[in-house]
Amino acid sequence: MWESLRRRLQESLQQKIDSFQASDRAAAQGRLQSILAQSNPWIAFQMLQKEIGQATYRDIIREAMRPADTARAPETYRSIWKLRVRGLISLNIDRLATQAFIDVSNRSNPLEFTGHQGIRLGYLLKDPKPFILNLHGHADDAASWVFTKQELDDLRNAPGYVDFIRSCFFSTTVVFIGISAEDLSVGGHLEQLAGLGLDSGTHFWVTARTDVDTDRWAESVGVRVIRYAASGNDHSALDEMFRDLLNFVPPEDVPLQIPVVAGAAHAGDDTSVLPSADELAKREANELRYLLNDYVRGIADKGDSGAQEYAAFRSAYDEAIYRAWYIRPETGHNRLLGYKVDKQVAKGAFGSVYSATDQAGDAVAIKLLLEEIRNNVDLLQSFRRGVRSMRILAQNRLDGVVAYRDSSEIPAFVVMEWIDGPSLEEAVEARQLSSWTDILRTSTHLTRIIRQAHELPERVLHRDLRPSNVMLKGFYAEPDHWKVMVLDFDLSWHRGATERSVVHGSTLFGYLAPEQIVRISGVSTRHSAVDSFGLGMILFFMISGRHPLPAEHRHTEWANTVGYACKQRDSARWRSIPARCTRLILAATQDQQARRWDVTQIENELSRLFEAAAHPDQVRIPDLVAEEVAARTEVLQAYKWDDNESTAATKLPTGLDVKLRADTAGRRLHLEIDWGNTGIHGHKKVGKWLNPAARECSSILRSVGWDPKHETDMQALRIRASIDSDEAAEDLPRCVTSIDRALDPLRKI
Repeated sequence: MWESLRRRLQESLQQKIDSFQASDRAAAQGRLQSILAQSNPWIAFQMLQKEIGQATYRDIIREAMRPADTARAPETYRSIWKLRVRGLISLNIDRLATQAFIDVSNRSNPLEFTGHQGIRLGYLLKDPKPFILNLHGHADDAASWVFTKQELDDLRNAPGYVDFIRSCFFSTTVVFIGISAEDLSVGGHLEQLAGLGLDSGTHFWVTARTDVDTDRWAESVGVRVIRYAASGNDHSALDEMFRDLLNFVPPEDVPLQIPVVAGAAHAGDDTSVLPSADELAKREANELRYLLNDYVRGIADKGDSGAQEYAAFRSAYDEAIYRAWYIRPETGHNRLLGYKVDKQVAKGAFGSVYSATDQAGDAVAIKLLLEEIRNNVDLLQSFRRGVRSMRILAQNRLDGVVAYRDSSEIPAFVVMEWIDGPSLEEAVEARQLSSWTDILRTSTHLTRIIRQAHELPERVLHRDLRPSNVMLKGFYAEPDHWKVMVLDFDLSWHRGATERSVVHGSTLFGYLAPEQIVRISGVSTRHSAVDSFGLGMILFFMISGRHPLPAEHRHTEWANTVGYACKQRDSARWRSIPARCTRLILAATQDQQARRWDVTQIENELSRLFEAAAHPDQVRIPDLVAEEVAARTEVLQAYKWDDNESTAATKLPTGLDVKLRADTAGRRLHLEIDWGNTGIHGHKKVGKWLNPAARECSSILRSVGWDPKHETDMQALRIRASIDSDEAAEDLPRCVTSIDRALDPLRKI
């Protein structure tokens, strides 16, 4: 594209030079030769712009872009959107990426910005909706184009742009496709970050380039190269890669063969030889546990190849393994390997929780599963998966996860950090977590923890999110600074566990995603959307104060149930929170996995709503402001919100149609008022009132900062007005009052 457009401009310049008088032609021809010799395209375009003239330069580029107006969007673009990416940064100005989004999503438009919109770009990563950043502008707006070195420098020096690009690298995984990743306009930021010693994570570059320099550059800035063959400029392999990604279904759980063994060895014993079963029968229970774990450790070190040996061991020493479960703190049998068990603090269908101390005297929590786990394949696999997940989280020191300490399979237990504070279930049922600020703060932090676990290289899923698995550390001791802690990653869930959990709680209620309960073709339980469902249901529990029923999300009244629960909580500080939380819960608990919001979308919306609840006077995000104005306006209170258009709309029986739309890119609120004669008004009577009513309405709006325009005829009225969203946010009551007052004359017609 660059080269083709450059040739057009050079040819146009040559034609212009040929039309010059002889005295001017030689010098101009010399300048053209300098352009032809210029290897840097940014400088070449800047020289061409100057030599050709602004008008011709603009028209040639627009003419070159005209075929894109009717062209079908490339399949690559469509595939990218089908993958449900967070957003797309395009260096093209043809807007085919936008067309592809509309085709795939059946939505009117994504959030769309140009690079020149600078500081406004910060909204893109906070909004749950997908976005397109037309980095170099789009064809319809010549002022947004970035083709010259000066335009590129201006773009790169814009604070909002730089912050946005860096945020992309730090908060998301960036995949470069169809461009040079080292291009200064995007990838050059990676070099800056690497030069500062900042690790922005691993990103990817899908390319057909195979030279060593490409690989060296990519590795130096944290980019992994994904190569595909493109002989003869045939890039069909790229389309094949997208097809594979779109058709990929994460495999279900693979059986884990290696047993879980406690970390500490029993000093002084020969661990390679195990006494006979009769001899072990004479040993004290805790000594028995040491001996069995020490021996099993040798089998575990062999990896999967030791599976048969372990099965034979379990058969030969079945009675000894059974005895390893015996522990009774109240009778003095309170040693569990290196831990002193103090007392039982909770009991569930498949196990108990004990408070205990380790050898250093530190308080810990021990979850001891019932003995039946050892002969239940599903439960044993669930336990092993959970231990594996918690070890990964511990190795990565993920903040907000209850620290894992130790575990064993004989008996099956997990040792974790002791948390001083209630579970989320206990806090909600005691009505100690009731304000919107507390609910949104808790759910935002919880979602962030889950998202960070998903983003680890091992992609750790929880798959058993429910209120009893969320702890509030320091809830009583530090009421203003308590911390959300998550436990039992991947530990408790197993297929068919709809009525009992592995560790505690009598039922899983409605927190499991539908694909976890019944196998669905082409749908995997090892998908992040499983946790989206759990997060949505936890939010419902926090708001409603009750657990969701099994499969309640499929009930015809589910939307009304969620909406009613949200409306019952006081939201005087930010009145649109109930409506937005309703939509969030419904989006997270969609029955079809592919239609659910992902965890990042949920986190983004929760964090925005938390800020609105905690600091309502600081909200400046246009779509939040627009809906809040609608929620406070008398005429619009019964509005319907269109997420695609960011519009609140209502239609009155009198024929009055009112819409309030947020323009995020332009940072404006647009008010649309339409009235048409429904037949109940006399022709002459309407004509007499329409013009005065329209003028009065416009005058009221204009007096508080709106810029109204109106049109009327004998039977209809049309008013269009807009206001800066920041101005509206700074004085919401005044903005709301202006709309209500402006509509008064129209409601009297």
